[in-house]
Amino acid sequence: MILKLHGHIGSTASALVDGQLSPEEEERAWKHVLGCPGCRRLVEREGWIKQRLAGLAAPSAFAPPPRLLGSLY
Repeated sequence: MILKLHGHIGSTASALVDGQLSPEEEERAWKHVLGCPGCRRLVEREGWIKQRLAGLAAPSAFAPPPRLLGSLY
């Protein structure tokens, strides 16, 4: 990973949150994020978005009654 413009992580925030960086790249990125408020906000936002998206894909706690499902078929 090469830190983006002016040493910021930029689009690699997603890879950092997903654990897709090599151990060396990840260590460098986290060191930078800990000292850079802008990149820290970017990584926090990326993590928040990914959590919300994962929640949308999770099975719903709502299970329609079998009678309703039968009438839909």
